Amino acid sequence: MSQRVTLDDVAAAAGVSKSAASKALNNRADVSAATRERVLAASEDLATCARRRRRPAPTRR
Repeated sequence: MSQRVTLDDVAAAAGVSKSAASKALNNRADVSAATRERVLAASEDLATCARRRRRPAPTRR
C-alpha cells in the first residue's frame, strides 16, 4: 500500500463500497450510523498507520 490513504483503502478496510465510504466521510444522511462508524474507524486507523510509516528512522550521532 502506498503512503497516501485512498478512498478505496478505507472502503476495503470498512467492508463497504467506495460510494458508501464517500457518503459516510462526507456526512450524508443516507448512510446508517453503523456504517458511518465503521468507515470513520477504518479511516482513522489507516491514517494512523500511514503516519507511522512516514516517520523517518531515528539516526545515531
